[in-house]
Amino acid sequence: MLAADVMSRKVVALAPSDTLRDACLAFARAGISGAPVTDAGGRLLGILSETDILAHLKRLADSEVTGRFLTREAHSLAILALLGEGAEEAVAELLGHLRTAMVKEAMSKRVITAAPGSPMAEVVALMVRHDINRVPIVEGGRLVGIVTRADVMEYLGKS
Repeated sequence: MLAADVMSRKVVALAPSDTLRDACLAFARAGISGAPVTDAGGRLLGILSETDILAHLKRLADSEVTGRFLTREAHSLAILALLGEGAEEAVAELLGHLRTAMVKEAMSKRVITAAPGSPMAEVVALMVRHDINRVPIVEGGRLVGIVTRADVMEYLGKS
């Protein structure tokens, strides 16, 4: 079986100029944890995941918020614990950043891709080898589909 046989052809894709808030909403609405980033012509530019967004917020928290609101570097989601500590100003600053920061600021530019004719065994091997949850399927530089972990589970179940 080939990637083209398994891939999702209806892909939620983001634009580099979308805000991180828009990306969060798109992920929540579609029930996904990441999406390719494409230009207006469908050319793949990068990929954005929930992990990328959280890492971007952590970098912001470490560089701009920690010195003013925390006594030590923010770790993982610890910055959101500020909510319980009454540091609404710090949380508001981070959430404000989500409204203005663009996808291109947080996306991963190094994207592992496959072609529609790639055997599924190769696509699964890419996911395992690179510890990734999705592989955009690209033909002629343009995004034509995506294989996600859910697609792999369905493929394995049908095999």
